[in-house]
Amino acid sequence: MDAQQYLTEIKSKLIASTIVESFSIVEERDLQDRGYFRTRVTLTNADFLEIAEYFVIINDQPQPDRYRY
Repeated sequence: MDAQQYLTEIKSKLIASTIVESFSIVEERDLQDRGYFRTRVTLTNADFLEIAEYFVIINDQPQPDRYRY
């Protein structure tokens, strides 16, 4: 798995989630062996959530390095 595949997987899970009303990607970086994304999510109960994650790809697996919500 590379960074672009991981970012696509994250977006797919947000789309498929029954508790996510909508989301917008604020920032996204694909550097093949590492990446970053930041998104704003509105939940179905109208709560707001902002998520950011910097990750690295090690042995074809994404590993979170830093994250916040």
